Amino acid sequence: MEINYNLNFDDHDFFSYVILNHRENDIDNFQKITVEELTALRLYFKEYIQEFDFDQNLIEFLSYISKFEHKELRYLTEQALSYMVSTYEDLADEGIPFYQNELGELYEIGIGVSVDRKKAVELYQLAALQGNAKAQFNLANCYYFGIGVEIDTETAFEWLQEAAQQGDVRAVFRLGHCYIHGNGVLPDERLGAELYKKAVDKGSTIAIVNLAICYLQGIGAIKDEKQAVEMLELASSKGNSLALNNLGYCYELGIGVQKDEEKAFGCYHTAALMEDPAAQSQLGYCYLNGVGIEKNEEQAARWFYEAASQGNPIAQGNLARCFEHGIGLQKNERYAFEWYLESAKQGYVAAQNSLAFAIPKA
Repeated sequence: MEINYNLNFDDHDFFSYVILNHRENDIDNFQKITVEELTALRLYFKEYIQEFDFDQNLIEFLSYISKFEHKELRYLTEQALSYMVSTYEDLADEGIPFYQNELGELYEIGIGVSVDRKKAVELYQLAALQGNAKAQFNLANCYYFGIGVEIDTETAFEWLQEAAQQGDVRAVFRLGHCYIHGNGVLPDERLGAELYKKAVDKGSTIAIVNLAICYLQGIGAIKDEKQAVEMLELASSKGNSLALNNLGYCYELGIGVQKDEEKAFGCYHTAALMEDPAAQSQLGYCYLNGVGIEKNEEQAARWFYEAASQGNPIAQGNLARCFEHGIGLQKNERYAFEWYLESAKQGYVAAQNSLAFAIPKA
């Protein structure tokens, strides 16, 4: 569907359509806007920014179209981003927590400003202390992963509790993860699984996946492989690549469902196309060993490379083996050594064992 640019720019439905439907074919059309239409749209951007809150869809949209070659369009988005940052800074300086958090997100990601994660943490802190749940979660995230601050899982846990009490579903899910793994709190698998359930009830897809894994492995809940598969099917239907990868594993080995290698391959393939490195690695394994598909060493090497490039240690080890023995690509001892080394650094035992025998000849 092509966007009609000859619209009344007072109609905010137009802008909502553009933001929420930035498919590539729409962007291609968007690059064909005339200078006159850009002038009207530029004024509309400014009006929209003044009257409405920005959200992540708009930020992603502006970032996305700023990558295209259309000079006028790039200028427009740069103007919009610059005006947005200026507006956010003014409102954040007034002490409004919503804009303190939003500005923090821009600094953390580097949209419209240079990346400054310490500044992001400062802004999150200001908003979090005023009770903004999104900022409380973002601040917890920074402490959890060491973004702009030193890792401090106990402080992260405290802020997650604050956000979760206000109903932030991401915080509820992350609290479950903390209890399962004992991050920032004493481990309590039962409570962790219960928190996953609460996050599922609030609509979290990733919580469905993690709860399914709990059922698969009997973590904090009675082991129920059939229930796990049903949940993975649900999350897969929502386009979650982690769910697809785990569902493929269940079909491959017949866990909670009748064994079906072709369905397993289909799950891996779909998730691999979504750039999930674990699925790409599994897809390479399928091609290498003829699991659910005819053997194809070239395709195996290709998918191992895709996953290895994203840092998957198993794929790195398998790619190294392909280079070492010339499986699906030209034999290259140095590349084999380099990929074994990358895999071994991440603790993959098979690569560590192979590394001693893969030292290239001088």
